Amino acid sequence: MAAIIDVDQLSSVRRRAVLLFATMGGGRPTEAIPGSFVADLDADFSDRTHPLPNTVPADPARVFEAYGISDKTPVVVYDDSETPVAPRVWWLARVAGLRNVAVLDGGLAAWRAADRPLAEPRSAAEATPGQITAAPSWELLTDADGVREALALGNRHVVDVRSAARFAGAEPEPRENVRPGHMPGAVNLPHTEFRTADGRYRDVDEMRELLETVLGPAGAATFVCGSGVTACVGALAATLAGYGDVEVYEGSWTEWGHVDNDPAEFPAVTGDGGEAGHGRA
Repeated sequence: MAAIIDVDQLSSVRRRAVLLFATMGGGRPTEAIPGSFVADLDADFSDRTHPLPNTVPADPARVFEAYGISDKTPVVVYDDSETPVAPRVWWLARVAGLRNVAVLDGGLAAWRAADRPLAEPRSAAEATPGQITAAPSWELLTDADGVREALALGNRHVVDVRSAARFAGAEPEPRENVRPGHMPGAVNLPHTEFRTADGRYRDVDEMRELLETVLGPAGAATFVCGSGVTACVGALAATLAGYGDVEVYEGSWTEWGHVDNDPAEFPAVTGDGGEAGHGRA
């Protein structure tokens, strides 16, 4: 199964696949593609004991097993949000060792637009647990030390997918106690560039052209965003475009840009062009 599928392709696999309706915050949805399970990023797919938001659970395979997923189970993830949550769940599935996982192009809106049936979503409690024996792929995630190494050695491109205004520090961060700006040496490619106005992904050639502007034809990539969610849009696009060495920085700017950090360890290019921790304002 391809990493992104359309409504017609979903219809052909729907009865043998596990469908995950990825949500984040807010109330429980009342309409979904029939047979779907609600997969809430905050409640189910994050380590709620961790001080940072959206941090991967200690054993992600057990989380997916709870939805009846085993090693070879086809899994389709979709969302219905301005913030694309489905790629984050897709990336976590890959971390858990799963590979037969796809994102529905256009999400629930595309399903509705095709005049397909809707039903109330199910919860994981209704599933018969699966069994995942595949080894986890922890190399798909990195931490602050990994980012420091990439920036110091220049052996990986650090790609920040936040908006251009947030990257430049011209717009305040949405979370409290997080300074504006970006990591010195990071490049900006907003995640919105990978999708069209109706929420569908651009074709692979277009995404490859976008990525080549910052990665070249075969560069290694570390994707960064505000808290590790939309970074997975970049990771999905890069994977589709054929880039083989792709990772996501879990803590992202929420960790790196925290106001209590030592600027020498977490340097930042600020909105006025200065670089904190390097003797400039």
